[in-house]
Amino acid sequence: MYKWIYKDKAQYCPGEVCDIKARQPIQKTSAKQLLAVLGFILLTVGLAIFFNHFFQVKPHDLFEMLSGHKP
Repeated sequence: MYKWIYKDKAQYCPGEVCDIKARQPIQKTSAKQLLAVLGFILLTVGLAIFFNHFFQVKPHDLFEMLSGHKP
């Protein structure tokens, strides 16, 4: 922001915050990480598609025997 306001390069920058650098190796996203994200997305979509019929089952009384009445 200093450069935008004063149009000069800042002289004192603590911790090299004024230097524009490329990403460090630990900040880069690898192909393995992207593959893991894609796999998670495919797993989630697959579970939603293949188990959709379980989500449509109406709930029922699990303790029907204990309550003594039938619907």
